[in-house]
Amino acid sequence: MSSPAGPPPPETARRIRRILVALDASPSSIEALKAAAHLATLLDAELDGLYVQDESMLRGVELPITRVVGSFSGTIRSVGRREIERSLENRAARAQQALESVAAQARVHSTFRIARGVVAEEVLSAASGADMVSVGRCGWSLVEGRRIGGTTERLLAHGHVHVLILPRQIRPGSAVVILYDGGSASAVGLEVATALARQDATPLIVVLVVADPERGKALEAEARQSLAASGIHRNVTWRMIPRKDPAMLAGAVRAEGTGLLILPVEDTPERVSREFLSLLDVPALIVR
Repeated sequence: MSSPAGPPPPETARRIRRILVALDASPSSIEALKAAAHLATLLDAELDGLYVQDESMLRGVELPITRVVGSFSGTIRSVGRREIERSLENRAARAQQALESVAAQARVHSTFRIARGVVAEEVLSAASGADMVSVGRCGWSLVEGRRIGGTTERLLAHGHVHVLILPRQIRPGSAVVILYDGGSASAVGLEVATALARQDATPLIVVLVVADPERGKALEAEARQSLAASGIHRNVTWRMIPRKDPAMLAGAVRAEGTGLLILPVEDTPERVSREFLSLLDVPALIVR
């Protein structure tokens, strides 16, 4: 199903054709699905839903000591492999139903598939065929504050794929913030930001990362030209920060009431991007 009519997204943003969402029917994965569907509508992309039947659950049930505790009764009982398989099948059915419902509402095309294996490995394998991966709260460590989880870190290390990290939902109409330093990843990020901010009600804020004010003026002129070429002629808010310090970056982003942060990573040291993300509680789209 095609997305709603409107101006076509920029050429670079059009490269985002498939958005992978790992689904398990949990609230966090549904949030990731809804956010991915919103972006798919704006980018004219399709959704690729993936449900992974966790092999570790099936292996665990074969152990003689495995027991389950009833949620309401508190009764302890043994559990068989077939019961676990039926549970996984039911979850997969709910995940597929959620995908089809959200995709229909967003008017985007979707596909759904089931894999069996280690969840992180299957998600990483599927990411090789996608342009973007949407990760819900399950991608964040619940043990050490907001430190990004192992699967998310491995996705960030994946060479080509954009990663949407969702510690919370994207608020409709809130600002899209793009960090821009003139690198090639920044150019991609700016074009993606352009596609996402084509709605007049969505504020667009460009944060120039540059130490020299004169260089900042040159970067702003460059970015303005790119925006104008993409059909963005309305007001854009411009900010400037002197360096890629995690705390400084995080402070600048928080001050803007960010709905979605677009963070280019090609020219950003890995340490900075990790520390930066750990300081934030906003949805972030990592672009290459």
